[in-house]
Amino acid sequence: MAEVELPPASATPRAFFVPGATDPVMAEDAWQGLRRIAGFASTDRRVQRLQYNNRRGLFTSEVGYLENDDEYDWVTTAIFEPADSATPWMISIMRISSGQPVWRDPPILVGRPEVLEVTYFLAAD
Repeated sequence: MAEVELPPASATPRAFFVPGATDPVMAEDAWQGLRRIAGFASTDRRVQRLQYNNRRGLFTSEVGYLENDDEYDWVTTAIFEPADSATPWMISIMRISSGQPVWRDPPILVGRPEVLEVTYFLAAD
């Protein structure tokens, strides 16, 4: 498996995927499963990257890349755009511990006022 890195400085839209999925059907199934687990209404838009501010500074979360974390190597697995303007964005992240996936609970939540830039995955043909 290739080493995972922090997100690049600029966004380049890519085809939709979920880390670990081996084909588009598996990626879609994984995304829908993560969406169900999230437990709040999100749009159907596939978000690739989210730049946002929080009290510690500017952050970039991008699917397939590391999250900024001093303790663990969390990988961004999905970013969900809220369907309701009062609901925060949700960033699903996971890491491997003793060979098993561990999902961060709670996920990273980002309020709409903090969002600076959104990059969506390329639309499927």
